[in-house]
Amino acid sequence: YWSTTGNSLIKIEGIQSPFDYELNPGMNLINYSTSKTFAISAVKNSSILNWELEKNQSFIGKWVYEFEFEKGSETQKVYIDAANGDVLQVD
Repeated sequence: YWSTTGNSLIKIEGIQSPFDYELNPGMNLINYSTSKTFAISAVKNSSILNWELEKNQSFIGKWVYEFEFEKGSETQKVYIDAANGDVLQVD
């Protein structure tokens, strides 16, 4: 799911598994599979429920991949800097 305004990307969402595809958003951002690899390494033994890429105001307007994982009976979110792949936060 892509959301745009004019020619500007606002958000990309992956809301249904399987999440085994590739996506390159351009704009000098890392591709989806690379961000997914970083997120999975931050939350081991879990399954992706959904993900999105958007400019996130909580991280000073950076482009951020947000992954939501199911781990046992809990959910965890992982935020990945879309410019360089740094793990910004794990909730």
